[in-house]
Amino acid sequence: MKMIKQIFVFCAAALLLTACGSKTRDITSEAPADEAEAEQNVNTDDQLNESLNGLIKDEYAGLEITAAVLERKAILPGDAVPIAITITNNGDKTIIYNMGSGSFETPQAIQLDIPELQPILARDHLGIATLDMRSNELLPGESIEHTLYIRTIEPNENFNDYTYNKWQDEETYIGDIAWNDLQKEHNDLTPAATGSYEGTIYFLYYINEGEQVNPTLSATGYSTSNFTISVTD
Repeated sequence: MKMIKQIFVFCAAALLLTACGSKTRDITSEAPADEAEAEQNVNTDDQLNESLNGLIKDEYAGLEITAAVLERKAILPGDAVPIAITITNNGDKTIIYNMGSGSFETPQAIQLDIPELQPILARDHLGIATLDMRSNELLPGESIEHTLYIRTIEPNENFNDYTYNKWQDEETYIGDIAWNDLQKEHNDLTPAATGSYEGTIYFLYYINEGEQVNPTLSATGYSTSNFTISVTD
């Protein structure tokens, strides 16, 4: 997998959201903290809908996506649940996808939607974002793997603020905090009811047909994988 790196004019609203070896040009600089923090104020549902607008579902038939709940024990209300995502290029063409800022390891091209639970921002998206935008290539036969986290609580409009503040003040990831401790600190967080919750992983990309790399890194297609989280007493 080859990494393509380009300069772009930083726009925090564009930050919507460890793979194979890569080659890069090292051109980075740091964005002011107030710009980097602006990501937390963007509505995730609006972001996702805007990201998918005009894209072709399953444009590339050779792409395989799996999303697996990693917990091997009962999932209780308030728990942080890891979702393991594997994306494999089983076809014969090269796929290009957006990584986002040069400081990110989790691609912005991977987006998670679970309307009734609370997604947790990726740990590597919480620091100061650099001003460079990168895209990666997924060559035929290659795979990438990433893990995202969900908290089994009702969606809360303040949760992203709590996530950023905890990281900036203490360098503590909110997904690592025990539920009892987190609830004491933020009593507006409500544990999810028992039951099954459906989620979807989206992967946005474009197909490299051998032409010059798309300078805007704009996706043309997307593929999905569904998963279920079962919350028990």
